[in-house]
Amino acid sequence: MRSGVATAFVPLFAYKTFAQGILRGAGEIRKLSLVRPDTGERIDVIYWIDGNYIAEAIEELSYFCRDRETNTVHSIDTRVIDIAAATYHLLDPEEPYTLNRGFVSDPRQVTNGENPEAKPNGSFHANGTALDVSLNSRSVSQISRAAISCKAGGVGSYSKQNYVHIDCNEIREWGS
Repeated sequence: MRSGVATAFVPLFAYKTFAQGILRGAGEIRKLSLVRPDTGERIDVIYWIDGNYIAEAIEELSYFCRDRETNTVHSIDTRVIDIAAATYHLLDPEEPYTLNRGFVSDPRQVTNGENPEAKPNGSFHANGTALDVSLNSRSVSQISRAAISCKAGGVGSYSKQNYVHIDCNEIREWGS
């Protein structure tokens, strides 16, 4: 654990989603590769082996997805990690995801008049249930279609901003 960094970890979920079904075909190992252009960090992590999440790997992913403004860490829901990994597996790119946004400690950071994920009690990012990602080799449309095909949560396409929002909440889609 990193010293001086506030953390809040919730139990790892064993929630069944279509995304997990897709990943079953990927073998006994699940992994995720991400880069953060704002910090220059990169992570390649195996987070699931033989039917079990690896707590240390989930903690590393949660740290990687921390709030970039406050450096606050919050546990990222394993369901959204699975959906992101399933989407990545379907696209089969040669590069890691770019993490555009992970956890945010202040939901107003993602709340604007056009944002359908904004809720009165905060955004899904503030709950650790959403990631915004992109790939240089794939369009927003390609990424969002792959995520939608997982039938496992919300998918928002932000073509002008060049990223896709993926969350593990109710199934829905939106965007341009």
